[in-house]
Amino acid sequence: MRIGIFGGSFNPPHRGHMRAAELFCREAGLDRLIIMPAGNPPHKRLSPGSADLDRLNMARIAFRGIPCAEVSDYEIQRRGESFTVLTLRYLRKSYPDDELILYVGDDMFLMFEKWESYREIFRLCRLFVMRRTEGVAGLEEKKALLEREGGIITISDAPPEEMSSSSVRSDLHDGKKPEGLDDEVYDYIIRNGLYRENE
Repeated sequence: MRIGIFGGSFNPPHRGHMRAAELFCREAGLDRLIIMPAGNPPHKRLSPGSADLDRLNMARIAFRGIPCAEVSDYEIQRRGESFTVLTLRYLRKSYPDDELILYVGDDMFLMFEKWESYREIFRLCRLFVMRRTEGVAGLEEKKALLEREGGIITISDAPPEEMSSSSVRSDLHDGKKPEGLDDEVYDYIIRNGLYRENE
C-alpha cells in the first residue's frame, strides 16, 4: 500500500492545501493520505489565532471530501518539537510493509539538509515535492544532490496554487471572508471566535 504523509500547520486549512492534497493523491498514486497537523514545528513559530484542537478540527472539516485522506492527531498529542523524522519512525513502525511518501513544499525542500536526521528520512520514505510559488529556482539541482545521498524524489510539474494561510488570517482579522476557505471551516472559525487578534 502507498501511504502519503502531508504535514503542515493548517492554520487554517484552505483551498491551496486541499488542491495540494488532491494532486498528491493522484500524482503519487496513493492508497491512503495521512494529514498531519504540526504540533510544535522546529523551523517556524506557529502564528496565533487558534489552538491545536481547533487546527485539528478544521483539518478534519477541510479534508473530509478527499476519499483517501484521514487526519492524524499524532504530532499534536506528542510532546516536544515535531521533527519529521520522529513522525516517520512512528509511521514506519505502524506500517512496516507499506511504502511511505512524504509531501514537501518547494521552500522546505530547498533547505532539506537542515532537517533533523535528513539522511535517515531517506531510509524511511520517498519525497514528493510540490511547487508552492511561481519561478522557484534550484529544485532540479537540489534533487540531483539529494539523490546522490540516497533520496528517492519526485518533483511535481503541477503549477503552484499561490495562496497562504497568513493572507487568510489577515482577511479574517479584518472581518472579511477569505476566498478559497471552505464554508464549513469558515463557520467553525466564526463560531469559535478564531483569528481575531493581531499576529
